[in-house]
Amino acid sequence: MKLYIRQDYQQLQDCVRQSTQKETIFLRRHPSEIWVNNYNPTLLMAWDANMDIQFVLDAYSCIMYIISISAKQNEDGDLLKTAQQEARDGNLQVMDEFRKLGSVYLHHREVSVMESVYRVTGMHLKQCSRQVIFIPTDLDCQRLSVPLQRLQNREEDTDEIWMPNINDRYLERPQS
Repeated sequence: MKLYIRQDYQQLQDCVRQSTQKETIFLRRHPSEIWVNNYNPTLLMAWDANMDIQFVLDAYSCIMYIISISAKQNEDGDLLKTAQQEARDGNLQVMDEFRKLGSVYLHHREVSVMESVYRVTGMHLKQCSRQVIFIPTDLDCQRLSVPLQRLQNREEDTDEIWMPNINDRYLERPQS
């Protein structure tokens, strides 16, 4: 048996006014949409990712939000500077200093619940439909040499000491 509680609209407004101190926008939702963030359907189609759009009605709140984000970064920076100074005072080797800084960063970094879920489940945090490959176009580009073991085991009549790069593979592509 379902129990329905009815209140008139004026009583509902009075209850809401008592629970808020500043102007607030309440979105009309169904009970099944309690965990759905506010979104714009057009932007969602273009962005194709999670979004949480919030109305900004108060300039002070907006400024405080921006300051809290930038202050959090400064707090992280101060924490890392302190850890680095402690590592240097302890006369740690360079690798041990890096490990200490990495540990401090990983243990004090704040992440969202969604990022945590993505990382724990091994899902990709970002993905794109295009892949970008850098193709060096200068003649004096840096090249990798063939490993020493292969150089020692190579035939005497070959003078190839460089690993093939993307330009070489392009020139050797099938002509059809």
